[in-house]
Amino acid sequence: MNKTVALYVGLAAVGVGAVLALVFFGRKLFDTSGTPYEGAGAVGALGNAFDKASGGTLSSVGTQLGETVYNWFNPPDTSADVYYAVQFPDGAKHSISARDIDSSGYFTPNRSVYTWSIGGRWRIGYNNAGLRVAVPA
Repeated sequence: MNKTVALYVGLAAVGVGAVLALVFFGRKLFDTSGTPYEGAGAVGALGNAFDKASGGTLSSVGTQLGETVYNWFNPPDTSADVYYAVQFPDGAKHSISARDIDSSGYFTPNRSVYTWSIGGRWRIGYNNAGLRVAVPA
């Protein structure tokens, strides 16, 4: 038998074997239902197949990279952790949460989270000593 013919017969056998493997095992290998790749078409099926072959390593690395990039462009809101110490005209000092200060710089400290109550609308200003003071709006 000619070497070229033998090569073509061998390649055909490999191709037939690959088609048979896809017929028998492809359904499970390319089934994306219940996975992050569900409904993503042929690309999702390939992604699912590679993820299964890697034992889930690819998806965990991809998830980590995706979360990191997302947080670069959408940083988490940390204003819940920021408080300003403000001195009111009666001399009392209170902490004001950054979440209570609106976009124009005003706040109304009458929420239930505060253990003290003072009426009115205020803004944060600075006195001559550079300390934060509550200024009536």
